[in-house]
Amino acid sequence: MSLRATSSRCAALLAGCLLIGEGAATAQVTEGGIPFGPSRLHPALTVSAIHDDNVYLTSEDETGDWITIVAPTLRLELPVRRFLLEAETGLESRSYADQGGEDATNWFLGAAVGATFPGGLDFKVSERYAERYQVASQEFGPGEDTTVNTLAATVGYRVRDALRLELGARSEAYGYDLSHDLERREATLQADCFWRFRPRTSAFLEGAVSDYEYDENTAQDGSAVLAALGLAWEATSRSVASAKVGWQWKRYDDEDPALGTEGDDYFVVTAGARHSFTRRTLAEVELSHGSHESDYAGNPYYLRTALSAGLSQRFTTKVYGRAALRYARDAYPNDVIYENPYDPGRGPECGERTDRTYGASAAVGFEATRWLTLEAGWVGERRDSSFDTFEYDDNQVSLSARAAF
Repeated sequence: MSLRATSSRCAALLAGCLLIGEGAATAQVTEGGIPFGPSRLHPALTVSAIHDDNVYLTSEDETGDWITIVAPTLRLELPVRRFLLEAETGLESRSYADQGGEDATNWFLGAAVGATFPGGLDFKVSERYAERYQVASQEFGPGEDTTVNTLAATVGYRVRDALRLELGARSEAYGYDLSHDLERREATLQADCFWRFRPRTSAFLEGAVSDYEYDENTAQDGSAVLAALGLAWEATSRSVASAKVGWQWKRYDDEDPALGTEGDDYFVVTAGARHSFTRRTLAEVELSHGSHESDYAGNPYYLRTALSAGLSQRFTTKVYGRAALRYARDAYPNDVIYENPYDPGRGPECGERTDRTYGASAAVGFEATRWLTLEAGWVGERRDSSFDTFEYDDNQVSLSARAAF
């Protein structure tokens, strides 16, 4: 099915949902914003100045630059009986002081409709289209425009207070100006069964089937099947956590060892926890392990293990701070002989590629008024790789002002 046809179906489904039911209940909009008849507008504008000391993420001969970002956004909420319609749009204009060839304007447009009915039935349907410029880099080559169109739908039914069934579908279409081998559609159908066997603890069973369909690089067409078990619990009113552990089987329509398109299976983990030590102090931890699509030679996918931890602190009613640490390990399963076309002077490198990325960030903010926030921050990232050409260090310092209603 073409992207245009899929989008048309989604639009028809959104319209059809508005014709379902005539209940008296009215959907609730979020607080804040600007009332506009029955709807509510949420405009925002962020202006930032960033210094990046390695714009092109190179391992040597780093190029630094100042970047000015202007990013307005607008979100609309419209309740219609028991339905809530949402629409959002925004853009991000990036201007470089010296590397003017990387100047770009990114933008997005999205819409969603959802509702909850008596008897335990609820649904949500959404679509979001985003266009973004990917800056040139030593690894990926020249800069290019990329697009992602995401369609999603979820239907849930609460059988009784302790049992809920949920069915979801998601489709993501990726487009690239230059990297046509990466153009693809990823479609997933997922089913979940949630059972609250204690007042603060729920277990769930999840099954999912995914399909990968490439526009040109059809050798990577394939599918994946996932089965997983999970727990979600609220230890206290200040502590919540969840964990999911499962197994995924990945298969290709046409297996070819020479291209690395061989079936495989691996474990999948997603876990997270949040704890409020006080009303002013919040800590979060997340862990994940799973596969991602890749265009790296002879490796159509890689396995990523990621861990992050963050701390937020409210110093006064107007001053806050936050800090975070991140780690990711990307393992590519197949041996290759690789010579980066964007760094030919380095020569070929051999073996399995494994990347380890370390990151840290910190920021301090001041809420000058109810609608205006000023912030200063720093983000640092280092990647060590078994292939020298993919290593880099990057540091960014920023000053920003955000007005949001």
